[in-house]
Amino acid sequence: MQELSIVLKERRLEMKGPKGLESLELAQNYSLTPLSRFLFSQLGAMFLVSPYVEPRIRTNFQICPEIRSLFAGMYESLQQAPPRFFSSDDQPWQLPTLREPSLQRAAVAHGGGKDSLRNIWWAEEEYGRENVLAVHVSGLNRAVAKREHEYCDRQQKELGFHNFKFVELKNGSRSAGHEIMRARDFFLLALIIPDALEFGASTVITEGYAETKENEPFSGKVENMRFFNQILSRLKIPCQVAWRDREEVYAVKDLLIHRSGWLDHVANCFTPAKYFGVYRSCWERNAPSLRLYDSQCGSCPKCRTVNLARILYDKRTTDNLALSDAQYFLANTKSWMGRNRVKFADFIDGSFGEEFARACQRYSR
Repeated sequence: MQELSIVLKERRLEMKGPKGLESLELAQNYSLTPLSRFLFSQLGAMFLVSPYVEPRIRTNFQICPEIRSLFAGMYESLQQAPPRFFSSDDQPWQLPTLREPSLQRAAVAHGGGKDSLRNIWWAEEEYGRENVLAVHVSGLNRAVAKREHEYCDRQQKELGFHNFKFVELKNGSRSAGHEIMRARDFFLLALIIPDALEFGASTVITEGYAETKENEPFSGKVENMRFFNQILSRLKIPCQVAWRDREEVYAVKDLLIHRSGWLDHVANCFTPAKYFGVYRSCWERNAPSLRLYDSQCGSCPKCRTVNLARILYDKRTTDNLALSDAQYFLANTKSWMGRNRVKFADFIDGSFGEEFARACQRYSR
């Protein structure tokens, strides 16, 4: 197939592609304004196209020149020539004049995990809790959508986040794996920006880039997010994306020091359900005093990151941790690092490896 065909129907995008019909649809409670419809159409189309990068894209709406340049960057990152666009509608988008929010407020792109929670903590310190809006796009990460939604809802209730919004997305795209990241972050922000502006925020805070790899997909690279900010400025959309780089294990450390109870409600384990109970029971049997959060399998990289920080920086954990259980965790993690050194080289050789060495020295006696 050489051409992708995309149709915009109010709050729904449909694409005829190599794998058949794919779609994205916003729930009825999502406010459809000229701005939100524009951003949904432009970045939603890019999200649908991203796994295939076919040379021709046909739509029933205009892809504006600024967004076309973002498409071109994504194609070029894959050593492909920029696509050619064909539209049955020759009318350009007319965005309303948008005023810069006068309030010192921020919105946080919230996925329910430790990095998102750290961003909320930092934003509350910077702007005040009443001036921070957390927005979760439910359905974007299909494999873990239900789990993310459950934990975000739990965090809203248990941690007292009064300014919290769910954007419900029916995700009928068939893309999966790492390729989904080629355009995912831009589409995520496109869905959040209208709510941020309505809240009075000119900043949307997202995860940083401290541990990104050289081969990171297009939307996961810092230089491309800077380019996205330039595009927002060119479109006269008075909102910018911000981030603070912090390695994962140190992000956990920040939460343990400043918001120790928050990690009880974190969702950061992506282990498939069929393995989750097996891994968890192994840890409960071999290191019972290292009590897992109810969201943890204990064995995946994300769980190991959190638990490594806990045995170093969480008094609630260390006060009840048997030396033998800490040593079991470290021995098991050393073995895991040896088996996965190629697959997770950047992760193991970064802050995780540094803190692992610190923990080994502390618990060597």
